[in-house]
Amino acid sequence: MQLAARRVTAALLVALLSVLGGSAGPGITQPQVAAATAEQSRVALDDAEAGRDEAQTPDTALPPDIIVLMLDDLVYLPDQRVLERLPNIRREFIEGGMRFTNMNATIALCGPSRVTFLTGQYPLHHDVVRITDTFRTPTASINHRFQESGGYTTLNQGKGIHVEVQGGADIGWSKRNLFVRQARKFEEQGVRWIEDAPRDQPLFAWYSTNFPHEIPGEYYPHVVPRFQGDPRCADLEPFKPPTYKTWDEPRDPPFHMPMDMDDGWDLTTTCESLLGIDDAIGAIVQAQQERERPVVLVLMTDHGVALGQFGYPFKWSPYARRTEFYMAGTGIPAGVSTNTLVSDIDVAPTLAEAAGVELDYPVDGQSFWPLAQGDYDHPGRRYHLCHFEAPGNPSLGFRCVVSSKWLGIFWDDGREKLTKADGWGRRNLKDAEPERLDWLRARANQLYNESRS
Repeated sequence: MQLAARRVTAALLVALLSVLGGSAGPGITQPQVAAATAEQSRVALDDAEAGRDEAQTPDTALPPDIIVLMLDDLVYLPDQRVLERLPNIRREFIEGGMRFTNMNATIALCGPSRVTFLTGQYPLHHDVVRITDTFRTPTASINHRFQESGGYTTLNQGKGIHVEVQGGADIGWSKRNLFVRQARKFEEQGVRWIEDAPRDQPLFAWYSTNFPHEIPGEYYPHVVPRFQGDPRCADLEPFKPPTYKTWDEPRDPPFHMPMDMDDGWDLTTTCESLLGIDDAIGAIVQAQQERERPVVLVLMTDHGVALGQFGYPFKWSPYARRTEFYMAGTGIPAGVSTNTLVSDIDVAPTLAEAAGVELDYPVDGQSFWPLAQGDYDHPGRRYHLCHFEAPGNPSLGFRCVVSSKWLGIFWDDGREKLTKADGWGRRNLKDAEPERLDWLRARANQLYNESRS
């Protein structure tokens, strides 16, 4: 299969770079995994078990299938202490794919972030900035373009974008079905839809689960009973975001944050919540591989929640602007990570370039597809804009701008912070670097105004 061939090629590249005594490129690191484990393809194992002499290789000239697996409110962690406990995610993405450790969310809400994923536009451009806002321009989306221009079969399963045209009218899918917290159904229908999809047409599937989003009123992730107390999630080290209780202007954590700030965030239920989804991901990826087509796999979460101790207060997870984002598949190096600055507005144009589909509407993002294909000199973006709209509550509303080195945050109530972008921002450098702060403030306002056009 193509994935097996791709991983062998990536392994040889990594080995060659190691011999030359260099890294895989600027900002590129390789996780410490055994080469035999990282490069072993499940499909190759299945071929051997079936008694086949050799695996068939799909035609790489075909437009690739694109499978996006989106998790809901998964906290960004500097390490992989949760995802490495999930066997299918570990094999397909940590060991078999590329991690983007500097993927940034534009806004701290599910619905607007999901529309940004589909469009490649800023929320103020596609006009969905709150969960209650309606997505009024559904033809300006990659699923429409994939279907209309690329001849793709398009599938959407799981959590949607909250409010669609006319309260739920079709927004351009061959098949769609929205349901909540049913991991087994998520797996069974996800596999069946791929098996039923025409093999002579490329496939774009957006599988969007509710896990590990909090249960309303309980503030902890939902865990399927059969995974409660699963040993794979035992002995997880808690996570304590360094920004809590370290800022110059401290404030209390959100009133419903179910954690002792001194002990850190208990990740056990987060891990248990994802075990059923991990099973589903394994089955869905296997079903796609049996189509014998090139593939681009994406594992991501929907948004970064917010920014440190001053962040959006109505979320259960620790705050971060970064989001988890992985890519795997045809031509994508295995077992590497990049810290190149990218944004969620860049995902749509990246997938469009991978599919060979032109987006015929205005796009704010830029493709990083060459980076995903191993061009480690790809510069990424110079700046990322993030914001939260909070009319009537200036202590919550903010604008921020991120560069490769700096992060400036500007709240509506006049508070400001300047910090290094490569950490958690425990030091406020606004007094030490006033000119840099002024420059970033002007840049944040410029990007914000441009995002409204």
